[in-house]
Amino acid sequence: MFDPNYDEHDPWHSNANLIFGFGCYHCSAWIDMNWEWPETDYDLGFTKACVEVSERAKKEGWIAIEEWRFLCPKCAAKRLAV
Repeated sequence: MFDPNYDEHDPWHSNANLIFGFGCYHCSAWIDMNWEWPETDYDLGFTKACVEVSERAKKEGWIAIEEWRFLCPKCAAKRLAV
């Protein structure tokens, strides 16, 4: 069973699914998911963690610049300032 909020076509969710979080395209900043889910409910726990880290990244100011490329809040602010 998967988290009902998980969308495999959402670029945020699919990126989190692939690399377990987000890495900044320009610097070494990283945000990762909470790894605490029961092994017996791996699919639900994992997809829920993908949704949660995606929402947390957006809330903290991460931005998507293109598919599979994200910027941390600091690099995003620099990009917007230019």
